Parts: sequence; C-alpha cells; structure tokens
Amino acid sequence: MTCRQYREWIEDLVDGTIVPIRRAELERHLAECAECRSFLADMETMFVERAPLRRHIDADDVAAASAYLLSDDAKNVTGTTLYVDAGYHSMGM
Repeated sequence: MTCRQYREWIEDLVDGTIVPIRRAELERHLAECAECRSFLADMETMFVERAPLRRHIDADDVAAASAYLLSDDAKNVTGTTLYVDAGYHSMGM
C-alpha cells in the first residue's frame, strides 16, 4: 500500500471508524513511516480544533459514559441516546 492509501485509514482512525484489522496494519505502518505519523498528528490537531469542546474523544471517555449508564446514578435514565462525541451532535455535525 502507498502512504496515500494509508491516509484514508488515518482519517478513519481519527474519527473512530477504523476496523480492528486495518488499525493493526496501520499501526505497523505508522511505526515505520514518519510522513504518515506527521499526517496523523496534523489530523488529530485539526480534529481537536474543530470539535466544539476542543478535545479528542478516546476509549476512556466512552468507558466512563458506559460506567455511568450501568451505575445506580443512571437508574432513572431511559429512552435516551448519550452522545460521547466532543459536542459534535449538539452542534448538528
């Protein structure tokens, strides 16, 4: 594969839609390719700068939301969608 093709996967990685098998291959490529690591850093910066809450979402954020929904604190929460997306949904994005 070329770096141009990997860049599509990098975009998927940044927005959280990459499938695990591609992620593993992409991580191997990133370990060897400074150009693609730089592209990834630029994409992450751009993603954070455009996010309404100015931060990147990671697995810990999703885990915390899941833990909340499983806790007694959420015992009266029903029929709703909890968006863990740095505010994109509330901005109509």
